[in-house]
Amino acid sequence: MGSTDYFFNAVQACKTKIAQRVSVLNHGGKYSIMEIFKRLEPLSRPVFISAGLLMLVQVFIIGLRRHGMDFVPEWWAAPPAIGAVVATILGLITLYSRTHGHASRLAFASVCMGVTSGILLCTTALWFVFDALEGGAIPKLRPTSVQGAIALFMVTFIIALLLSAAACLRTKATRVIGFLLLVPVFAWCLILGVALMSSMSDALKLDFYTNGAIAAALIATGFLTRANNNPANMLERI
Repeated sequence: MGSTDYFFNAVQACKTKIAQRVSVLNHGGKYSIMEIFKRLEPLSRPVFISAGLLMLVQVFIIGLRRHGMDFVPEWWAAPPAIGAVVATILGLITLYSRTHGHASRLAFASVCMGVTSGILLCTTALWFVFDALEGGAIPKLRPTSVQGAIALFMVTFIIALLLSAAACLRTKATRVIGFLLLVPVFAWCLILGVALMSSMSDALKLDFYTNGAIAAALIATGFLTRANNNPANMLERI
Protein backbone atom coordinates (compact mmCIF):
# COMPACT_ATOMS: atom_id res chain seq x y z
CA MET A 1 0.00 0.00 0.00
CA GLY A 2 1.41 3.38 -1.03
CA SER A 3 1.70 6.39 1.21
CA THR A 4 -1.13 8.13 -0.68
CA ASP A 5 -3.48 5.19 -0.09
CA TYR A 6 -2.49 5.10 3.56
CA PHE A 7 -3.21 8.83 3.92
CA PHE A 8 -6.67 8.59 2.33
CA ASN A 9 -7.54 5.45 4.30
CA ALA A 10 -6.65 7.30 7.50
CA VAL A 11 -8.79 10.23 6.39
CA GLN A 12 -11.70 7.87 5.62
CA ALA A 13 -11.39 6.20 9.04
CA CYS A 14 -11.34 9.62 10.74
CA LYS A 15 -14.36 10.71 8.71
CA THR A 16 -16.30 7.59 9.69
CA LYS A 17 -15.62 8.10 13.41
CA ILE A 18 -16.63 11.76 13.24
CA ALA A 19 -19.80 10.90 11.34
CA GLN A 20 -20.68 8.36 14.02
CA ARG A 21 -20.14 10.74 16.94
CA VAL A 22 -20.96 14.25 15.69
CA SER A 23 -24.65 15.12 15.76
CA VAL A 24 -26.75 18.14 16.69
CA LEU A 25 -30.08 17.78 18.49
CA ASN A 26 -33.00 19.42 16.71
CA HIS A 27 -36.52 19.03 18.06
CA GLY A 28 -35.86 15.50 19.15
CA GLY A 29 -34.16 14.59 15.86
CA LYS A 30 -30.58 14.71 14.69
CA TYR A 31 -28.62 16.38 11.92
CA SER A 32 -26.09 14.19 10.17
CA ILE A 33 -22.61 15.60 9.62
CA MET A 34 -23.53 16.10 5.94
CA GLU A 35 -26.56 18.18 6.90
CA ILE A 36 -24.32 20.35 9.09
CA PHE A 37 -22.05 21.05 6.11
CA LYS A 38 -25.13 21.72 3.97
CA ARG A 39 -26.20 24.43 6.41
CA LEU A 40 -22.76 26.03 6.09
CA GLU A 41 -22.98 26.11 2.28
CA PRO A 42 -24.80 29.50 2.00
CA LEU A 43 -21.84 31.13 3.79
CA SER A 44 -19.52 30.41 0.85
CA ARG A 45 -20.28 33.63 -1.00
CA PRO A 46 -19.83 36.17 1.85
CA VAL A 47 -16.85 34.30 3.32
CA PHE A 48 -14.82 34.16 0.10
CA ILE A 49 -15.66 37.76 -0.83
CA SER A 50 -14.66 38.88 2.67
CA ALA A 51 -11.38 36.98 2.31
CA GLY A 52 -10.64 38.71 -0.99
CA LEU A 53 -11.50 42.17 0.33
CA LEU A 54 -9.32 41.68 3.41
CA MET A 55 -6.46 40.61 1.18
CA LEU A 56 -6.98 43.76 -0.89
CA VAL A 57 -6.70 45.85 2.28
CA GLN A 58 -3.36 44.19 2.99
CA VAL A 59 -2.17 44.87 -0.57
CA PHE A 60 -3.20 48.53 -0.16
CA ILE A 61 -1.20 48.85 3.07
CA ILE A 62 1.84 47.21 1.45
CA GLY A 63 1.50 49.61 -1.48
CA LEU A 64 1.42 52.62 0.83
CA ARG A 65 4.67 51.57 2.49
CA ARG A 66 6.37 50.85 -0.82
CA HIS A 67 5.51 54.32 -2.05
CA GLY A 68 7.36 55.98 0.82
CA MET A 69 4.56 56.28 3.36
CA ASP A 70 6.60 54.88 6.24
CA PHE A 71 4.29 56.45 8.80
CA VAL A 72 1.99 53.47 8.16
CA PRO A 73 3.14 50.77 10.65
CA GLU A 74 4.28 47.54 9.03
CA TRP A 75 2.20 45.46 11.43
CA TRP A 76 -1.00 47.00 10.04
CA ALA A 77 -0.73 44.55 7.14
CA ALA A 78 -0.88 41.53 9.47
CA PRO A 79 -4.50 41.66 10.80
CA PRO A 80 -6.20 41.80 7.36
CA ALA A 81 -3.88 39.06 6.08
CA ILE A 82 -4.71 36.80 9.02
CA GLY A 83 -8.40 37.58 8.62
CA ALA A 84 -8.20 36.71 4.92
CA VAL A 85 -6.57 33.36 5.66
CA VAL A 86 -9.13 32.48 8.37
CA ALA A 87 -11.99 33.44 6.02
CA THR A 88 -10.44 31.33 3.25
CA ILE A 89 -10.22 28.31 5.57
CA LEU A 90 -13.89 28.78 6.47
CA GLY A 91 -14.64 29.04 2.75
CA LEU A 92 -12.94 25.71 2.07
CA ILE A 93 -15.09 24.11 4.78
CA THR A 94 -18.28 25.49 3.18
CA LEU A 95 -17.31 23.87 -0.14
CA TYR A 96 -17.38 20.38 1.37
CA SER A 97 -21.05 19.66 0.68
CA ARG A 98 -20.65 20.72 -2.98
CA THR A 99 -17.76 18.37 -3.71
CA HIS A 100 -18.53 15.48 -1.36
CA GLY A 101 -20.53 13.53 -3.92
CA HIS A 102 -17.75 13.23 -6.52
CA ALA A 103 -14.61 13.49 -4.38
CA SER A 104 -15.51 12.66 -0.79
CA ARG A 105 -12.00 11.78 0.39
CA LEU A 106 -10.41 14.84 -1.21
CA ALA A 107 -13.12 17.09 0.20
CA PHE A 108 -12.82 15.71 3.73
CA ALA A 109 -9.01 15.76 3.62
CA SER A 110 -9.21 19.43 2.62
CA VAL A 111 -11.40 20.20 5.64
CA CYS A 112 -9.00 18.37 7.98
CA MET A 113 -5.94 20.16 6.59
CA GLY A 114 -7.78 23.49 6.69
CA VAL A 115 -8.69 23.06 10.36
CA THR A 116 -5.09 22.03 11.12
CA SER A 117 -3.69 25.11 9.37
CA GLY A 118 -6.19 27.31 11.22
CA ILE A 119 -5.06 25.94 14.59
CA LEU A 120 -1.41 26.52 13.66
CA LEU A 121 -2.19 30.06 12.49
CA CYS A 122 -4.03 30.96 15.71
CA THR A 123 -1.23 29.47 17.81
CA THR A 124 1.43 31.48 15.97
CA ALA A 125 -0.66 34.67 16.09
CA LEU A 126 -1.11 34.30 19.84
CA TRP A 127 2.66 33.98 20.25
CA PHE A 128 3.16 37.28 18.41
CA VAL A 129 0.51 38.99 20.54
CA PHE A 130 1.99 37.80 23.83
CA ASP A 131 5.50 38.63 22.67
CA ALA A 132 4.45 42.16 21.74
CA LEU A 133 2.70 42.64 25.08
CA GLU A 134 5.69 41.43 27.06
CA GLY A 135 8.59 42.82 25.04
CA GLY A 136 7.02 45.77 23.30
CA ALA A 137 8.19 44.62 19.89
CA ILE A 138 8.50 41.43 17.87
CA PRO A 139 12.16 40.42 17.58
CA LYS A 140 13.65 39.90 14.14
CA LEU A 141 15.01 36.49 15.06
CA ARG A 142 12.14 34.12 15.90
CA PRO A 143 12.57 31.05 18.07
CA THR A 144 12.98 27.86 16.05
CA SER A 145 9.65 26.51 17.29
CA VAL A 146 7.78 29.55 16.00
CA GLN A 147 9.57 29.40 12.65
CA GLY A 148 8.58 25.75 12.42
CA ALA A 149 4.94 26.56 13.26
CA ILE A 150 4.85 29.25 10.56
CA ALA A 151 6.36 26.91 7.97
CA LEU A 152 4.01 24.08 8.96
CA PHE A 153 1.03 26.43 8.77
CA MET A 154 1.96 27.54 5.25
CA VAL A 155 2.45 23.95 4.07
CA THR A 156 -0.83 22.68 5.56
CA PHE A 157 -2.73 25.70 4.22
CA ILE A 158 -1.36 25.17 0.71
CA ILE A 159 -2.22 21.46 0.90
CA ALA A 160 -5.77 22.32 2.06
CA LEU A 161 -6.20 24.65 -0.91
CA LEU A 162 -4.74 22.09 -3.30
CA LEU A 163 -7.00 19.30 -2.03
CA SER A 164 -10.06 21.54 -2.21
CA ALA A 165 -9.12 22.64 -5.74
CA ALA A 166 -8.70 19.00 -6.77
CA ALA A 167 -12.09 18.11 -5.29
CA CYS A 168 -13.73 21.03 -7.10
CA LEU A 169 -12.07 20.08 -10.40
CA ARG A 170 -13.51 16.58 -10.11
CA THR A 171 -17.01 18.02 -9.64
CA LYS A 172 -18.54 19.51 -12.79
CA ALA A 173 -20.58 22.14 -10.95
CA THR A 174 -17.53 23.55 -9.16
CA ARG A 175 -14.82 23.12 -11.82
CA VAL A 176 -14.41 26.87 -12.37
CA ILE A 177 -13.97 27.36 -8.62
CA GLY A 178 -11.30 24.66 -8.65
CA PHE A 179 -9.23 26.60 -11.19
CA LEU A 180 -9.61 29.79 -9.13
CA LEU A 181 -8.41 28.02 -5.98
CA LEU A 182 -5.22 27.07 -7.81
CA VAL A 183 -4.26 30.76 -7.99
CA PRO A 184 -3.41 31.07 -4.27
CA VAL A 185 -1.74 27.64 -4.43
CA PHE A 186 0.66 28.77 -7.17
CA ALA A 187 1.15 32.18 -5.55
CA TRP A 188 2.13 30.85 -2.13
CA CYS A 189 4.22 28.06 -3.66
CA LEU A 190 6.12 30.79 -5.50
CA ILE A 191 6.71 32.67 -2.23
CA LEU A 192 7.85 29.48 -0.50
CA GLY A 193 10.15 28.64 -3.42
CA VAL A 194 11.80 32.08 -3.36
CA ALA A 195 12.15 31.87 0.43
CA LEU A 196 13.92 28.51 0.17
CA MET A 197 16.20 29.54 -2.69
CA SER A 198 16.94 33.06 -1.46
CA SER A 199 15.48 34.50 1.75
CA MET A 200 12.12 35.26 3.33
CA SER A 201 12.71 38.99 2.93
CA ASP A 202 13.11 38.52 -0.84
CA ALA A 203 10.00 36.31 -0.91
CA LEU A 204 7.92 38.92 0.91
CA LYS A 205 8.78 41.47 -1.78
CA LEU A 206 6.41 39.51 -4.01
CA ASP A 207 3.50 40.00 -1.61
CA PHE A 208 2.16 43.06 -3.40
CA TYR A 209 1.73 41.15 -6.66
CA THR A 210 0.87 37.64 -5.46
CA ASN A 211 -1.64 38.83 -2.87
CA GLY A 212 -3.31 41.04 -5.45
CA ALA A 213 -3.84 37.99 -7.67
CA ILE A 214 -5.05 35.96 -4.68
CA ALA A 215 -7.53 38.69 -3.71
CA ALA A 216 -8.98 38.74 -7.23
CA ALA A 217 -9.30 34.93 -7.27
CA LEU A 218 -11.02 34.82 -3.87
CA ILE A 219 -13.51 37.55 -4.78
CA ALA A 220 -14.27 35.79 -8.08
CA THR A 221 -14.77 32.53 -6.15
CA GLY A 222 -17.25 34.30 -3.88
CA PHE A 223 -19.30 35.62 -6.79
CA LEU A 224 -19.31 32.19 -8.44
CA THR A 225 -20.29 30.44 -5.22
CA ARG A 226 -23.96 30.45 -4.38
CA ALA A 227 -25.83 27.99 -2.22
CA ASN A 228 -28.33 26.99 -4.88
CA ASN A 229 -26.61 27.97 -8.10
CA ASN A 230 -24.23 26.19 -10.42
CA PRO A 231 -21.14 28.36 -11.01
CA ALA A 232 -21.11 27.32 -14.65
CA ASN A 233 -24.66 28.58 -15.06
CA MET A 234 -23.74 31.84 -13.36
CA LEU A 235 -20.88 32.33 -15.82
CA GLU A 236 -23.37 32.06 -18.68
CA ARG A 237 -25.41 34.91 -17.17
CA ILE A 238 -22.42 37.25 -16.84
